[in-house]
Amino acid sequence: MIFLNKSMNLSIYITLLNFIGILGWIGVLFLVFFLSPYNNIQQNLTLFLFSFFIAVWGSYSTLEYSLRKKILNLTNPKSQLKDASRHGLLLALVLCIILFLQYLRVLTWWDAGLLSLIAISTELYFKGK
Repeated sequence: MIFLNKSMNLSIYITLLNFIGILGWIGVLFLVFFLSPYNNIQQNLTLFLFSFFIAVWGSYSTLEYSLRKKILNLTNPKSQLKDASRHGLLLALVLCIILFLQYLRVLTWWDAGLLSLIAISTELYFKGK
């Protein structure tokens, strides 16, 4: 997992991931409502994309792990959490790249499709390991 130590408990990791996701959404909301998009465009865009990345990664990882925990019988919860974290990381990366391409006004539907295919093939590579 990204920063899971041998001594770190699974519930601590999930709580930390929840906290990171909430902080990311607070950052996104702060940037949207309190900063002008016309001042410091590069700085505000970088902060927004970073906050959005952290928010999506934390939120999706905890949501997917919670759904897996309720629906499936978890035999190895650390492995399931590792998979959920990887899925959240890939989703957040793809969404941030799509938002950046949209900001540059070069996004087309096949670019988004290719990014999704790259993310799926990356996941299949890690699934095969």
